[in-house]
Amino acid sequence: MKYRNFIQDLADAAGVHPLAVKDVLKAFPKILMRLEEDERLETPLGVFRLTRRLPYFVFLPGTRTKMRIPPALLIKYRTHSRMRRELD
Repeated sequence: MKYRNFIQDLADAAGVHPLAVKDVLKAFPKILMRLEEDERLETPLGVFRLTRRLPYFVFLPGTRTKMRIPPALLIKYRTHSRMRRELD
């Protein structure tokens, strides 16, 4: 499915203009980034959780050196159980 078709299908199902759907989808990542650390957001799609990844080291084979990867904030996503059942 192409993005344009996806937007149109969502707009038709909700009975709104496709531009309104695009605006909501554009704002969604910004809203997720406002979550507090380890806070969960449950939606019909699944559960979104903001976590901090610990720093770690990687070995660069070309230069034979270790490089430290700094900690980062990640948004983890787990599919809703109803969606998982429908996909199986």
